[in-house]
Amino acid sequence: MPEVVVVSTPGSRIYVRDGVVYVKPRDGDELALSADVDLLVVATGAVSVSGRALRRLAELGVRLLVLGHRGHVVAELRPIDRINKTVEARLAQLRAKVEGWGLGYAAEMVRAKIVNQARLLRYLAKSRREPWLRDEAYRVEDEALELERLLRSRVLAAENIRLHEAKAARTYWQALAALLPADYGFTGRDPRGSDPVNMALSYGYAILYGVTHDALVVAGLDPYAGFLHTDRSGKMSLVFDYSDMFKPVAVDKALFTSHEPGLFDLYGGSLSYSARRGIAERVLKALSAPVRDGEYRRRPLRDHVYSYAWSLAEALRSQGSYRAFTVVF
Repeated sequence: MPEVVVVSTPGSRIYVRDGVVYVKPRDGDELALSADVDLLVVATGAVSVSGRALRRLAELGVRLLVLGHRGHVVAELRPIDRINKTVEARLAQLRAKVEGWGLGYAAEMVRAKIVNQARLLRYLAKSRREPWLRDEAYRVEDEALELERLLRSRVLAAENIRLHEAKAARTYWQALAALLPADYGFTGRDPRGSDPVNMALSYGYAILYGVTHDALVVAGLDPYAGFLHTDRSGKMSLVFDYSDMFKPVAVDKALFTSHEPGLFDLYGGSLSYSARRGIAERVLKALSAPVRDGEYRRRPLRDHVYSYAWSLAEALRSQGSYRAFTVVF
């Protein structure tokens, strides 16, 4: 499965020497991209890339994604032979969207997201010796059970899915907020929040969006045609639908397991460079760490991201059932 490198240090350079692509931070040692690297994510604007490096990346089969300041993908470089079964998968995806049966896949991904939120709360209850978190986990999980019932009845409406998602999120984020010092000003998830915790979450999610965007495109799916999030020009609706189930494991656990003050440092109203670097390191470590899914398959989380994208594409092509990713801690 793809190896991912994230460039998050301002002032970094990407260049070629003797046929090898190097990444060199402004104040660090250069890193040679090995043959195992498949995805390079540029998560800061202050990076220089030579034309030779772009050409060499394409020759080596390395995909390049550039993230905007809010975590959306603004540019990509992709070798033309790395996308598979695109027409077949995208036609099925669009049929599912237009005919309405794609809502079942959206509900299943939301169910998995809520299950993973509940399991993270249980994990924190044990690791941080906060037994009250188990009660909150049960409250969150109740919403997943309600979605499970809706899926079995096949009576689905976007409003009901969003309702259960919102109720679970309210309990989940209030529980996580209680674990942090009050002076952080974090009271719940707000993508546009100006407090350091919301900024850290948004930055971590931006990295995850880059990986999930790549996984969906490689599987032949359109990252902009989702089933639940509202469509808008330039909005990665399917990326948002799909990435939600990985957020508790890839980002939330990385930031809330043992929070360090440096992860939430601000400079000039934005995250400091050291905070961004620390968040990127934690998220990449989480993506590389082996975890078990609901089928007890143990593999790096990054591999699950790609394999579940392939499963989604196959389910859409066959109009079959889809079981989304859930984690077993």
